Amino acid sequence: MLEGTNMTNGELRDNASSIIGIVSEQWIYIANTWENGRENKTGTPPNNHDIVITAAIVSLRGSFQLEQMNDVNDPYISPTNPDERGNIVMTGSITQWRRGYVHRSNRGGTGYNKVYHYDNRFGYRRPPCFLGASDEDGRVLLNMVQWGQASEDPIDVAAQRRVRYN
Repeated sequence: MLEGTNMTNGELRDNASSIIGIVSEQWIYIANTWENGRENKTGTPPNNHDIVITAAIVSLRGSFQLEQMNDVNDPYISPTNPDERGNIVMTGSITQWRRGYVHRSNRGGTGYNKVYHYDNRFGYRRPPCFLGASDEDGRVLLNMVQWGQASEDPIDVAAQRRVRYN
């Protein structure tokens, strides 16, 4: 938790100065623990189990998602259905190779509700030791190829380019 983060709605104070970036080559999971709301352990403060994140998160070859989705073939099946675990209160950004699940509709609902806010400070400041978007000559290293809802295009699939949002 960074100083100045509102634990309920994720808003930052104007004077918030701490900034963090998390980069993974694979998946980033929200663990299915009692502290993180396992088996419907939601409530009101101070007994809620919301996940509060203030960071830029990048998953290069995986997803940002919940652990143990309460599926039929999953090693973990909640004895209480639904398995609503709380909220993910996120202020920052999420970049991922594939969109991961943080909530599923199976068994009456499993996972977290999303309370997401973009951290506007990323428009002019990046976390220390974080991926740059341009090199020292100003050439762009990363391009946004698509934003919003889309589906796989057969031409992209044939060329092994996968961009999918849903």
